Amino acid sequence: MNATISLDNFNRLPVSRALRATAGFKRKQPLRAVAMPGKIIIEALPSSGGRLVRRKGRMVWTGELPDGVNSANAVNALRDEI
Repeated sequence: MNATISLDNFNRLPVSRALRATAGFKRKQPLRAVAMPGKIIIEALPSSGGRLVRRKGRMVWTGELPDGVNSANAVNALRDEI
């Protein structure tokens, strides 16, 4: 899909809903913008799919852990600090 857009009065670059849908951008998804002479490339960053929630008085991560993170090692490291 091609579209012509221009900066608004506040110097922002509005991206239409149709363009975002075609690119597959989800609401509140982190994006990376790379600026080069004469162009800006916007790409979606992978979403972790998780969030912090409070359960029984503790903060708990509900999504998958990033690659290379071992939760058992992290817990043991915290216990060693205490």
